Amino acid sequence: MMKLQLKENLKDSWDNALVQKLHTDIALEFLKCEDDHAVKASVEFVKFLNHKGLDNQNYPFYMQLFLLKNEAVIHTFLSDGKVLNSLKNLKRNQYLIGLCFDLLKQFSLGSVYEKTLETILLILNLNYRDAVSGFRIYPLSLNELNYISKFLDKNKPQASKINRIILDILADMGDLTTKDTTEPALLEVCARANKIRNVFFDNRTSMAGIIPDSMLVNRIK
Repeated sequence: MMKLQLKENLKDSWDNALVQKLHTDIALEFLKCEDDHAVKASVEFVKFLNHKGLDNQNYPFYMQLFLLKNEAVIHTFLSDGKVLNSLKNLKRNQYLIGLCFDLLKQFSLGSVYEKTLETILLILNLNYRDAVSGFRIYPLSLNELNYISKFLDKNKPQASKINRIILDILADMGDLTTKDTTEPALLEVCARANKIRNVFFDNRTSMAGIIPDSMLVNRIK
């Protein structure tokens, strides 16, 4: 690819990191889908990204796209499962799992599509299937457990897609005992996972009894 030849006195003003940030900012600007032209461009762009493929070098950029609020773009991006499969194949690390929690923290009432949420939760489910190993990769806090659990919906069957994934995560954590770990922080998270799961199954209680009102999400797209 041909590169612009800059004069020496201009090079000090724009280092590679700034140029790369500019490229990213421009892409994310039209991905906001604020008009029909931007939507069409975004759909074609995510088609290109799917063709290129997600890997260890580019997944942080791909995961920013989970914040997109246009259904057509999200459908194109996630519907064929390639992004999910690529994320599953990544070596799980603290940064990847931290990004998942950061996304869940940002999602609020009516601001997240089910396919987006499902993809993120499945990565967390994979990480914490072995809770001790998952906690070693990323020691989630009680608040971050709430970021997962706030999407439980008692108005839907426990077997509904999102409920099922979250309940599986809580069950895997809740099964731990002092025979499995002596880590106080992990045992505290596991005990809370059990409490949240019990509240979901108890018809006499609401999720507001254990999840802060400010976090509760009653509807997803």
